[in-house]
Amino acid sequence: MLKYPMTEIIAHREYEFTGPEGHVSVVASVGRPALMPGAPYGDWYCPLRIAGPQGDTERSVGGVDSVQALLLAISLVRVELQLIALQGSLTWHEQSDLGLTLGSDLTTV
Repeated sequence: MLKYPMTEIIAHREYEFTGPEGHVSVVASVGRPALMPGAPYGDWYCPLRIAGPQGDTERSVGGVDSVQALLLAISLVRVELQLIALQGSLTWHEQSDLGLTLGSDLTTV
């Protein structure tokens, strides 16, 4: 898997995790989407970082444009946080809802 550089952080959120080792903050950060270096079709990537109970995780996701890359990065943050939550209790504002569910489409106006 290619590793792309972290870009300017455009969003971050702090969570509280309690597990077997005690209490720790978990910070999820999303970088600004950027063009993939050397991509022949102008694809984009969006980097993310999660500082969690087992260290920092950095990843990037790709998309055909900046919006797709950003949405996929937020979706991956949600999945990574759900995996952390399986190891103990992960909360945001004292709630188990992590606040990262994307709304559904409007089907009628």
